[in-house]
Amino acid sequence: MAPSQVNGPAPDSEARIQQAHHRESLAAINFAPPVLGRLNETYTRPRQTYYASNLEPGVDDELCATCAALDLVSLFRDGIGNETTPDGIRIRKGIPMGCSDEIYGRARCPLCRLLVEIGDTNMSGGERDVEFWSIITIKGHEIISSIAEPLYEIVDRSDSIPEHLKPEAIYLALVRTVKAPPGYRFEYRTIFKDMIYVGLLGAEKLISSRRLALRNTGNAADTVQRIREWLERCSGHETCRIRKAAISSYPDGFRLFDITNLRVVDAKGQEPYIALSYPWAQMDKFNYVERGEPYVLDNLPKTLQDIIGIVRGLDLKTNHIWMDQLCVDQKDPEQKQNNISSMDAIYGAALATIILAVPSRGEPEQGLTGISVPRRPYQRVESVGNLKLATTLPSLEMAIVTSHWNSRAWTLQEGILSSRCILFGPEQVYFECAQMACSESIQEPDVAESDQDHLIPYKSRLQNPFLHAYDFEPLYWRLVRDYTGRDMTNGSDALNAFSAFAGQFERDGHRLTWGLPASGFAKHLLWEHEPWDFRDIHRRREFPSWSWAGWTGTAAMNLPLGATSKASYTCAVIEEPSHDCILKCNARTVRVGIAGQAPICSIVGASVSSFMMDCGITTGPGCLPEACTLMEICRADDMIHCLLLEQRGEIDERIGSGFAKASDLEAAGLQWQEVMLA
Repeated sequence: MAPSQVNGPAPDSEARIQQAHHRESLAAINFAPPVLGRLNETYTRPRQTYYASNLEPGVDDELCATCAALDLVSLFRDGIGNETTPDGIRIRKGIPMGCSDEIYGRARCPLCRLLVEIGDTNMSGGERDVEFWSIITIKGHEIISSIAEPLYEIVDRSDSIPEHLKPEAIYLALVRTVKAPPGYRFEYRTIFKDMIYVGLLGAEKLISSRRLALRNTGNAADTVQRIREWLERCSGHETCRIRKAAISSYPDGFRLFDITNLRVVDAKGQEPYIALSYPWAQMDKFNYVERGEPYVLDNLPKTLQDIIGIVRGLDLKTNHIWMDQLCVDQKDPEQKQNNISSMDAIYGAALATIILAVPSRGEPEQGLTGISVPRRPYQRVESVGNLKLATTLPSLEMAIVTSHWNSRAWTLQEGILSSRCILFGPEQVYFECAQMACSESIQEPDVAESDQDHLIPYKSRLQNPFLHAYDFEPLYWRLVRDYTGRDMTNGSDALNAFSAFAGQFERDGHRLTWGLPASGFAKHLLWEHEPWDFRDIHRRREFPSWSWAGWTGTAAMNLPLGATSKASYTCAVIEEPSHDCILKCNARTVRVGIAGQAPICSIVGASVSSFMMDCGITTGPGCLPEACTLMEICRADDMIHCLLLEQRGEIDERIGSGFAKASDLEAAGLQWQEVMLA
């Protein structure tokens, strides 16, 4: 049964949701399986890539009937095309390839082997759900862009690409139709597999261009040359030049590491330097020397030796790098704080930032992948007649999300606020600036076309949102959510590692108080922990309980749509918090008891998971106080949004947030009270 379409008028607050459902239903129909019941079946296959050498000897590869019917030359030259619905939604055409267990069984077919390579999402265990697979074609710039809704879009983004940047290489992408999860509105769900694709090596023979086509990665010398070309190309970007020129402030006592003399030196002014961003576990074996004394190159971690060699080989007329472990005296609190307060300037002013996007805690003496450590063999190549097909190497997005670097709290601001990023992943090197994203395995347009780089759309986790006009609250809470979802060794750094964002916000007129926006302060007190974060949630006593900095765990603002805009705020902050974190409020409160498994008797509709996790537990309310105070923050329609407080002497601490029916709380006896919230 195909999903039904969504029609009819909708309120403004729900229009976008219904439009998204409509687009999704159209896409689902386009990629519908012929036998819906098969999606309820399972099959068994081990997690093993079956290269041709693993197959029975003496039998040649042969395309299966489904793949033999494809005109691969036409697909890689012209693509499949699209369909446009009467209401202007562009739906990609797909070619059905069959159920995943059937495709897995076609071990003799080289194209099916490639599809299994990119489509196998179950990385452990042998049992898999049957899925229905289709292929679509996408253009090279879409691999870079990480489009959120690639199966359907209202505007054809390719129209914004200037004609002289066309033609460009075309890739095959996998679309998976899977069994719907419980509570889903349709009987099945269509998912775009957007991390790895199938490309054509030598695509220039078909499209008369190497633009955004697959290319082979080279040796270390080729990598250094590639980085040099990217930096040269970026130097022609007006946005990057303006952004670099806008950074002029350095912290007092700013120091750099001279890679020629191998000494830490005082910065003289505006000398260029390369910054490093890395998990400290990757560079933790230093034999520190006295300030001014030279280091011995062979005694430095192998990864740092490789970085020094790269910077020297780039011939950028710079002899300096900035690395916090080397350039900041970790025993000098004042110097540390000066550098922490200037992180946005330090990374923004750097000529570029080298990021170590390693997948896990590797040993620092191993060195950089692709320089002194061999790359992991990830790319799969298959021959189909005279064509040589290959899977793409992991995208920039995939390299970031699978890295240990991306799990650390400090690195979020370091990556986003850098003027240019050179990211070393396990399989290849990536580059990103304000106008382009590149990788070793994808051929970028000619250098002569660099003034048009901004016309190739892309979206990345490293893009700096402060370069353009932005909506403060959505951006602030997006950064807070990403930041608090990361790991931090020292909880006392909860605000320090966010200080670069805070400084940027404040320069744009958005002051923060203990991490929360000062404008509309009462509303932001209603943040809550994400229920899917299963890390141990506990208090950080050095910060106020009403700030997300006062807790571990992922913080987010998840109020219902329209709640904050329609709300009537009753809580008044009558005295801003001082250095002792005390927030003085005039608000209506009510004392309630806790019974059984209900978080707050039966009158509060708070999220149990959020409430329980805010209290630092996940299995039951055993450690909760017997009675709590609800403090009303605002009311929208017939609901009251409130904080859950625990009394500690003459002050209260926030231990959660929730909501309740206004009539229930009024009946419970809400009364005005001056609250001292710590």
